[in-house]
Amino acid sequence: LPHIVAAPNGKRIACVGGGPASLTVARDLAPLEKLVREMDEASHRSDIELLSGKDVLFHSLICELGGNERLTQVWHGIVGQIRLLSRQVIGTLYRDLGEVPHRHETIVDAIRSADAEAAEAAVREHIGSVADRILAVFPETDSAAKHSHPMGSHANEGIGKVRRGTQPHA
Repeated sequence: LPHIVAAPNGKRIACVGGGPASLTVARDLAPLEKLVREMDEASHRSDIELLSGKDVLFHSLICELGGNERLTQVWHGIVGQIRLLSRQVIGTLYRDLGEVPHRHETIVDAIRSADAEAAEAAVREHIGSVADRILAVFPETDSAAKHSHPMGSHANEGIGKVRRGTQPHA
């Protein structure tokens, strides 16, 4: 299970469930706020490559600030795939690139509120909404996978329940 980390520099970061939820001091928000500003500038220039890069850096920093070593290790193991996904999603599924920095600003605001549950909810909503955007583009893929899987239509049942915020039965 994730544990609460008390860092010696005054940060108090909690990693709740699978996503980081932070209670932190103002100086720890500065790098996140800077990345949001840089995302905003990149969105105004329609620089998808830079915008995507800043998106990935933002999430890397969230993982590191969370203080959960296991989460950080997993993140570093998949960051290459995340970069590709971020570039593809931002480049194809966002008509308004300004929405990208705004969505990250919502996370920073939730962290600033010092409400761990709100911060966790903001991160989960952010990630879940990207998954929803992807699935909306490929709705028949999800259905086809259920019917072609050896377990039949119950193959993805647990995954869908986790995605919708409930836990699958063991």
